[in-house]
Amino acid sequence: MHCPQRVSNVVTDIKDAHVEVSWDAQSDIDSYEILFKQSDSSWDKITGCDNEDGSNVNAAGRPYCSLENSLIKDQTGLANQALIVVKIRAKNINCTGPWSIENTGNAEVAACPSKMSPIFNID
Repeated sequence: MHCPQRVSNVVTDIKDAHVEVSWDAQSDIDSYEILFKQSDSSWDKITGCDNEDGSNVNAAGRPYCSLENSLIKDQTGLANQALIVVKIRAKNINCTGPWSIENTGNAEVAACPSKMSPIFNID
């Protein structure tokens, strides 16, 4: 019976207003489970990070998912500038592999700009 190995090289990168989570692919995988660390230190999925079958690959050929930074902030409750922490495990028909080591990227929750006061002209 062949079980998945520990997912390796989990990385988070900022791509404009999005955070890309990528990892090294494995063969014979049915799905990946991707969890984000919450502000209370628990772990949970985020709707939209749905590359569970690993079919989406980035330019480097690595599986990835991409989420808006603001969505991650809303769903994790993390404060501005907090490190976005992710862990992933692979599953196949035989079993589920161990959780990855937490990501090595340095993506942080972006601070959203505050609402500006209306512009006015002085004559």
